[in-house]
Amino acid sequence: MKDTLVRPAVTENYMQGLCKAGSAVQWHPVPNSGHLLVSHDSAGAAIDWIAERFPGAPAPNDCRAN
Repeated sequence: MKDTLVRPAVTENYMQGLCKAGSAVQWHPVPNSGHLLVSHDSAGAAIDWIAERFPGAPAPNDCRAN
């Protein structure tokens, strides 16, 4: 099942705006997940990301320099 509420392009545009504003953004697509299940389907990755920040690891950044 795919998200039929928020189109991928909307999320990609939001990410580009965050990148332009200087934020570190990590793109983590969740294939075949719907809008109501994506938080469940990505929880493990979110917990891992948070756990890496506690000891001071820098946030991954998928923003590309223009």
